[in-house]
Amino acid sequence: MSEGKTVICKVGDIAEGSMKEVAVGDQKVLVVNDKGKFYASGHKCTHYGAQLVNGALNGTRVRCPWHGACFNIATGDIEDYPGTDALASFGVQIEGDNVVLQATAADVAAAQGKRSRAPCKSEKSSTFVVIGGGPAGAAAVEAIRDSGYKGKLILINKENVAPYDRAKLSKMLNAKIEQVQLRSTAYYAETLDVELRLGQEVTALNAVAKTITVNGETIKYDAALIATGGNPIRLPLGGAEKASNAYTLRSIADANLIDSKLAGSDVVVFGSSFIGMEIAANAVAKAKSVTVIARSDLPFKQSLGSEIGAAFLKLHEKQKVRFMKNASVKETHQEGDRVVALTLSTGEKIPVDVVVFGVGVEVSTSTSFVSGVKLDRDGSIFCDESLLVADGLYVAGDVARFPDPKKEGHFLRIEHWGVAQNMGKVAGRNMAAGKAVAKFDHVPFFWTMQFGKGLRYCGHAPSYDEIIFDKEPNGLEADSLKFVAFYVKDCNVVAAASVGRDPVVSKVAEMMHAGHILSAVAVKEAIAGGKLLQLLS
Repeated sequence: MSEGKTVICKVGDIAEGSMKEVAVGDQKVLVVNDKGKFYASGHKCTHYGAQLVNGALNGTRVRCPWHGACFNIATGDIEDYPGTDALASFGVQIEGDNVVLQATAADVAAAQGKRSRAPCKSEKSSTFVVIGGGPAGAAAVEAIRDSGYKGKLILINKENVAPYDRAKLSKMLNAKIEQVQLRSTAYYAETLDVELRLGQEVTALNAVAKTITVNGETIKYDAALIATGGNPIRLPLGGAEKASNAYTLRSIADANLIDSKLAGSDVVVFGSSFIGMEIAANAVAKAKSVTVIARSDLPFKQSLGSEIGAAFLKLHEKQKVRFMKNASVKETHQEGDRVVALTLSTGEKIPVDVVVFGVGVEVSTSTSFVSGVKLDRDGSIFCDESLLVADGLYVAGDVARFPDPKKEGHFLRIEHWGVAQNMGKVAGRNMAAGKAVAKFDHVPFFWTMQFGKGLRYCGHAPSYDEIIFDKEPNGLEADSLKFVAFYVKDCNVVAAASVGRDPVVSKVAEMMHAGHILSAVAVKEAIAGGKLLQLLS
């Protein structure tokens, strides 16, 4: 960085506890005033480029309005995912009543909004192994190196590619690996000094002996992380679930294969939650027809409630997606190894060219290689709040069953991209330290995008007593979808969802992160008085 300086604003331009996007020549930085001290950083989220000034600020912590990534503006550090890189941070001085950036426009441009990482050169004195190339595994190897570990680091991924943004696949079936890859193979090798073992699968892990078997080779580990995720479920269709035109979605190869079969086809999607409905939304533009077969009467009913489910059903039906509610398959019709039609429990027979299962995942098949640990009935692995399973062994992501920070003695398993990334970071830090220096108490945050409507959700509400809405009279109509929903349990908000109301959910997530209790009474009063944003600030 040069030794140049740039006056970017006056002290009085940015009130305490607020932030502003400020021009530096033809570049921009985000400036925060925290209790009279000024900080400057890159102005866009390193995930997909949302402007952070439109997010939620909590001290020196800013949360992206789109997908919930958080950054420490003072240091640039990632504090919550799915941000890929830390933000570039710039020195700031106060000279008189001027706020002076210790950088020039050229410096800001060179940083490209993110902080570069110095290459690591390992010493090979010990061995850490990360099993799984999903979000947890990818976050873990970076956290391990960022925490100062310089031993041998191996990442084993059964896919033949380096980690990528799998969450995008159901929204973009035709994605190319270059569009979704988190890091290049060269970055892992040269910057992180990670030994990538691609296209390899672990067949045994002995937690007592601390050994891993992969491709016939036995590796002795000092610390290891199990982050193998889940495998998509295929519903039983009398054997037809394994037909040549029946597909599941997990990998980019799966997504591209499904996409290649859509044009002019009658597509049937099983599943009315996020994966199934995202696939339906993505497929309908190319397919001859798209039919969703659902066991419920509305999409997202269990997670988001009937009102939001009905709104998204209208949105899909307007785009010609057919929704078969409370339906099951009575008879499967095949020609050779292909499904050609399905007779439903309603008696209707529908033609089929493509079947896609979007009904969730099972983890038992992802943990069957593990011995010497405690498994739940579904195959998930019990751990403590530091994600420790056994001596030197950690777990993260879909396969982890972790202590509920809000309910003693209760364990959770959550299938969210951001949750998995945060788990990977916690596990990686603890592996590097050789002890519990971090615990997992993350506020879940997830999102979906369907027909241009982006829904944000934070918190965890497996059950709730009521939903409080803040919306216009037409806020749940397909043409004017715009609302905030607060999920209440025992008189307090435990989750929130929104469409078209950023950054409300990000603000709620920050309140939850800070441990603030948001009561149903306070929310109702704020909505009635038109002061919801003030309540959340």
